[in-house]
Amino acid sequence: MKTRASDAAGSEESAPDSAAGLSAPKALAILLADNNPVGRKFASAMIERLGYGRADLANNGRDAVDAALIRSYELVLMDLDMPELDGAQAALELKRRLGRKAPLIVAMLEYEESGDERRRCLDAGVDEIVDKPLQWRRLAEVLALAARRNTEAQDQDFNSATWKEMLAVFGRSGVVQIAEALAKDVPDQESRRDAAVAAGDLSELKRIAHALRGSSLQLGAEALAQLCGEVEAACAANDHAAALRLSADALARYAALVGRLVREAKAGSA
Repeated sequence: MKTRASDAAGSEESAPDSAAGLSAPKALAILLADNNPVGRKFASAMIERLGYGRADLANNGRDAVDAALIRSYELVLMDLDMPELDGAQAALELKRRLGRKAPLIVAMLEYEESGDERRRCLDAGVDEIVDKPLQWRRLAEVLALAARRNTEAQDQDFNSATWKEMLAVFGRSGVVQIAEALAKDVPDQESRRDAAVAAGDLSELKRIAHALRGSSLQLGAEALAQLCGEVEAACAANDHAAALRLSADALARYAALVGRLVREAKAGSA
């Protein structure tokens, strides 16, 4: 890969003075895969500067696939030219194994890469292509696209009827407290899942899924509750691959739902 330190952050375009108008409403779950340490450093710094939080890092396409099968990412940003699996090969495997649950996949290609290589990326299932050296505006566009998809994910499990019932029963101050308590609990659930995955503990994953299923039902998110039930079933069947994939998706959707509840609560109390 031919990334130059002087070019990696976009030599012909200055960094924005602020992330206003470009940044996401919250940090995204982003995986950045590039075997070039200079390229990783510049790209991750640009992502943070634009307001999307700190990306997880992978050194090659194989590591990127393995990471994306364990954690549910909203965006995977990959260089094309990587060892073990290149960006196109990694995208093809992610699309094959995750299907419609695959994250937004963006390939980074050198500006002079041939049209054949670009077509190979698109044929493999890459959603967007960005040229290297990275430019602020183009990177902001694909990050914003991932953020919009994340907002749509928040909407899919939000039950407006249940929300109105909660307001009627608990009042505005009560739902604010509930939403904040749920939001505070999400990192703990994520840490528990990460520990269970690392230990290969399907019993713990099943307990986590059971708790999420109960919370989802309370919030009127029946489709999410059904997904949590599928996690429980996979754990009971000792299907590690399905349990890891489904639990990552369930927890990501639950976190997105809680994020929507927090937004609704704060909007009404402003």
